[in-house]
Amino acid sequence: MSNVIALCVGFCGVVLFTHLLRTGALGSVVYPTLITVTALTALAIALSERLQVLDLKNLTLGLQQIQQVRADIYAKADSVRRMGEELAELVVFNARSVGRFTGSGGELDRQLIAARDQIVQVLRDIGSDQKRIDDTVKPLNDVVLFDLKHEIINYLNDRYNRRLHLEPGVKLAPWQPVEAEFIALIQSPDFNRPLIVERTKHYGLYDSGLEPILDRIEKFMRDKTL
Repeated sequence: MSNVIALCVGFCGVVLFTHLLRTGALGSVVYPTLITVTALTALAIALSERLQVLDLKNLTLGLQQIQQVRADIYAKADSVRRMGEELAELVVFNARSVGRFTGSGGELDRQLIAARDQIVQVLRDIGSDQKRIDDTVKPLNDVVLFDLKHEIINYLNDRYNRRLHLEPGVKLAPWQPVEAEFIALIQSPDFNRPLIVERTKHYGLYDSGLEPILDRIEKFMRDKTL
């Protein structure tokens, strides 16, 4: 019964906070934290015999020892692990859509990475295998990588417009086919930095401001950190 209650609490919490986010009553900065607290609350209910104080109003948990609870979770009641994995997938599904409602840019990506790391820790604590963990958080990594790659398009668009306005008489290729070419380049599974630089120079849009963007993309692809 405690597992059913825990799953209901987790599901309702995710739905509630997502609704508040969409209506503007909740900011994107606190959303991942509240979602993670909801997940931990649900897992704590599933281990209710270890629970001393549950204060949902203030979203706080009082436990004998948080490390002991983690150890109990890791000790693997299969039903608790399955519930935690399903809840984590629901959290990821909602978290990855946050930016499509808030448009918070780089700050949002940092919040998504923080949420991802918390989800990874919870899944490790409940005994999920590494492949399941990687598969669960992959959508968050994909969203962040998408945002980083599209900084290239934003950079090129800004550079294009600045040249048009600051260099009277400059001849540039029409923007739409240029944009389409670079969107195809950044969406390629193989991120080809030399080719992107070469094509940027070809269209007269290169300057040193592109390099930090490319550095961030390669760093994230390599070690999944910003």
